[in-house]
Amino acid sequence: MSTERKVKLAQQKVIGSDRKVKSAQQKELSTERKEKSAQQKEIVTERKEKLAQQKVIGSESKVIGSTESIEHRT
Repeated sequence: MSTERKVKLAQQKVIGSDRKVKSAQQKELSTERKEKSAQQKEIVTERKEKLAQQKVIGSESKVIGSTESIEHRT
């Protein structure tokens, strides 16, 4: 095998290795994005739950207020 051929093969191996590294980096970035997305969804879910709890508390307060108002009238 000629020296030029050996050099070309070595260069192709380096290029192949670079591509594998870049592919691995892209997969890692993708995984990080998915994790961040999952965290954001969890935060949104928690906020919705808190809002729902506040609405329930508000409704209970209105019921109590209405009941007290009715009791004062009688």
